[in-house]
Amino acid sequence: MPHYWLTWLFLGLSLLFVYLPKYLRIMIGDLTGQILYRIGSSKKSIVDINLKLTFSELNPKERDRLCRSFFRNLGHMYINLPLLWWKSDNELQKLIDKKGLDLIEKHLQKNQSIILLAPHTLSLDFGGRALSRYDVLSMYKPFKNKLLNWFIGRSRSKSTDKSVIYPRNTTTSIKSIIRKMKKPSVFYLLADEDISVEDSIFSDFFDTKKTALKSVSKISKITQSKVLPCVCTYNIKKHKYIFQVFPELEKFPSHSIENDCSKLLSVLEKQIMIDLEQYMWTLRIYKNRPDGSDIDIHELSIKEYGNKNGIPMIFLHGGPGAGASSIYQKYFNPEKYRLIMFDQRGCGNSKPYGEVSHNSTQHLIEDINSILDFLDIKKAHIYGGSWGSTLALLYAEANPNRVISLILRGIFLCRKNDIQWFYQYGASEIYPTYWSDYISIVDKSKLDDVLS
Repeated sequence: MPHYWLTWLFLGLSLLFVYLPKYLRIMIGDLTGQILYRIGSSKKSIVDINLKLTFSELNPKERDRLCRSFFRNLGHMYINLPLLWWKSDNELQKLIDKKGLDLIEKHLQKNQSIILLAPHTLSLDFGGRALSRYDVLSMYKPFKNKLLNWFIGRSRSKSTDKSVIYPRNTTTSIKSIIRKMKKPSVFYLLADEDISVEDSIFSDFFDTKKTALKSVSKISKITQSKVLPCVCTYNIKKHKYIFQVFPELEKFPSHSIENDCSKLLSVLEKQIMIDLEQYMWTLRIYKNRPDGSDIDIHELSIKEYGNKNGIPMIFLHGGPGAGASSIYQKYFNPEKYRLIMFDQRGCGNSKPYGEVSHNSTQHLIEDINSILDFLDIKKAHIYGGSWGSTLALLYAEANPNRVISLILRGIFLCRKNDIQWFYQYGASEIYPTYWSDYISIVDKSKLDDVLS
């Protein structure tokens, strides 16, 4: 189908990386890592926050060094992923050094199922590939791109495998896995994400506290399976993956779910320290905090123009997402006004760019208050256009005592009928040619609801 042409092109080009000689693979992997470090402001912010919370004694330079090393490894991960897609299982096994598989064999021979507890290292997919000889159960997060979802799913479970991979975050998947584990099998489980407070307990983790999933203990108890830690890392120079399995957790599960969760995080600490630079620091591992708050990863780009003692004017840009263009300075006399322009969350020069988490209208309203407080401004005029007019009105409703006046243009109220006019029917009648180009990438079956 036409909207998958770019995906087919990408997959075709990925085949070239399979046949790179080792020296060229290292060069391109390093270069890719450097590029990702330079352009990945959003990812870098997450990495820095994670490292700052995890290792409180690291100074900014040390965190940056670790961040650069992480992105170097990330570059190599992307270059090596096509190996999993295109090479046969026999060829891939030659790239993986496996240690501790006898521990798996020992328990399977006793008709016991196993939970292999793996951390999110950059080589985790190769860890799964190392287990291809066993009856493996695992879970994955589906891609939105259906072609990519099918293609990568096919590579994770090759025709020669005995694995069953379930979509993540469905109750049906968990129930199916538990049923399958009645027969000796290996559940390759990644349980270090901060998914939900309801199914987690906070416990000590390096220099902070982190959630640990209660479900690991519960599944182990229900299925009477043993829990064995494992980890997979990559040696760049040797172009070899190292997959290690460690002895079972003792007295797990116990009679205390709190102790079990604490033990899981203690194990995760040891797994991460095997190669600190290869842990997936871009994960939102601190999405929830013990006090009920969450980690706000946004940094706003704020600029002031004109007279510092002038009339305060907050400029709210449109979009949402457009960013504050300096072209609008010309509307305000610099001798008369103190103009404050800022890029809203995820926009322009604010970081991380394009980030939508922690990015609601209420967050933006609170940001305006924070900016006024930071600049020691009690009241200001609010100027807004298009989406900026919507935000200005909402801000004035919430904070009438801080608004001197509203100056609004291109008023947009963000009602359902306004959104429909923009994205479904209305603008389409004024500029039919442009509209035709706009919807050309949309599946024909979804033209009745373009926005979805």
